[in-house]
Amino acid sequence: MHLLGEHEGELDGPITPDGLVTLHWDRDQAVALAALRGVLDQPRVTAWSGTTLASNESHDGLWLRLTVTDQRVCRLKVHADVPPEVCDPVPGWWRMALVDGDTLVYLTSRRLETSDEVRWELGAIGHGPAAAELTEYLCDEIRSWAPERDQHKPTLTVYPAHTPDSELAGPAIDKTHSRFVLTYDDLAR
Repeated sequence: MHLLGEHEGELDGPITPDGLVTLHWDRDQAVALAALRGVLDQPRVTAWSGTTLASNESHDGLWLRLTVTDQRVCRLKVHADVPPEVCDPVPGWWRMALVDGDTLVYLTSRRLETSDEVRWELGAIGHGPAAAELTEYLCDEIRSWAPERDQHKPTLTVYPAHTPDSELAGPAIDKTHSRFVLTYDDLAR
């Protein structure tokens, strides 16, 4: 584990022995990296949400929405040499994950093809003792986000680092010189 940069406040560390899968989290998150080493060797639990996207639709709003509501949201960096049997997150360099103690769950997708259309169903893959519950939780969150995903956008407000919690519009992501607050207009406070 190491600090990527004092100004960023992000920590990272490998969760596989070869270092090809790395977890990244904010310094204010309760992540015990030692509890996650080898978690991908544990049995896989997969759940599907029933929510599909067209090839040109993004799931980025889901990640932002969960960042606002769930302190367990982290990021995975998975090297291209990692086979899907080991770790199969949605495509991209950075992938959304949830960490709860010694359990890791990440966003995945599968191709669904009909005679005239290709879509991608979003789901969750989990490893660890609470994998079944956490994969279902992530699928429930996907289903909650999906119906109006194009109508609700996040707002990022940056406050000085010394701003008290009572003056913030929501939970803060603390950085060295500032506090970031993400809010969504569809989430009740």
